[in-house]
Amino acid sequence: MEACAEALRNLWNLLLGHCIRHHEEHGRAMTPKEREAFARQWNQATGHTYPANSVYRIAREVGDAYRNWHRGREAGRDIGLPAFRRRGNPRGLYIHNESLRFDGTRVRLPKFGWMRWRGGSLPAGRLPGPKRRGTRGLLSGRLWRDAGERWMLSCAFECEPVDAVAPATDAVGVALGTSDLATVCDSRGRITVVRSEKWLRRAEKRLKRLQRSVARCKRGSNRRAKAKRRLANLHRAIRNQRLDRIHKATTTIIRMAGQITIEALPIREMMGDPRLAKALADSGLGEFLRQIRYKAEWHGRTVTEASLSFAGAQVCSTCGHENEDGQGLERETFSCAKCGYDTDRALNAARNFLRYGEARRNRGPAPQTHGETEAAGASAPGPVAEP
Repeated sequence: MEACAEALRNLWNLLLGHCIRHHEEHGRAMTPKEREAFARQWNQATGHTYPANSVYRIAREVGDAYRNWHRGREAGRDIGLPAFRRRGNPRGLYIHNESLRFDGTRVRLPKFGWMRWRGGSLPAGRLPGPKRRGTRGLLSGRLWRDAGERWMLSCAFECEPVDAVAPATDAVGVALGTSDLATVCDSRGRITVVRSEKWLRRAEKRLKRLQRSVARCKRGSNRRAKAKRRLANLHRAIRNQRLDRIHKATTTIIRMAGQITIEALPIREMMGDPRLAKALADSGLGEFLRQIRYKAEWHGRTVTEASLSFAGAQVCSTCGHENEDGQGLERETFSCAKCGYDTDRALNAARNFLRYGEARRNRGPAPQTHGETEAAGASAPGPVAEP
């Protein structure tokens, strides 16, 4: 499998270089048929050693990358040509559904034969067509190497829709953070706090020790390869712990309410801040928002993302006053300059987001912030009892 991944990397580099030269000589990009003919000749030269679907998939991916570059240039973006793939970072191998066979604890992969696999039960979906063979509902697969020497098989199935779960309450407001992953306030005033376990911070000491071990080993040696596998296994454990926490938290929030108002954060821009980048990466807020969106679609929930102009963390959830000093992220408490209300910063923001969602549903697509509402002479939001 590793040899196949390395060969497909070489095919990518050869075909990409040929596409660049063809564009310089003829003034146009290669057509899909020309790219497939190049991949076919390469596969014939290797004696058809590698899966044909994986080979032709490389031809399509090179065409997509080249087309995206051309469209970006036409749109005025200053971007470079698609990059050549360097050694040491193997990509996944695409496998067509007709080439996969599952039989109990065995799976048959094209050009690799039967091998053992470990996983859950296969999902039931649509029946294959009259002229098609294979597993029920199987669309495609991708073979890729996780940390160390562990190889994974990711398959896409067409399944029945997920059974929607009835919500426990009407609406919730969700405030995101780094110390606390999420603070949830529902329409009944109950507060749920999802702690951020900070897996990366916990493993930093061991990570540094393993990184020093890799640096001391001679390049290309077997000891260096073993040290790199130990380091990669630790990174995989941290990633799995973080994803497990996020999956459980997002599923809990989705089951809570039918209307979810969540804080919309510019994660990509915030990652550019060196003071926040490490904490944001450790908490996984971008993945948290992604899972909230697709799980809400599965269960028929409505997700409202608060506008970035809405200062939910600076507005008092009791009197509606907005502090002018702009209390920074380093403060974990909120103190109202008008009524003296003092509470947790994330708890105050979650209540404000809950009301933001109610205002948006009642007033239309462009609700006003609490500060703007108060200036306009409307009544401020009423107090919410402490949990």
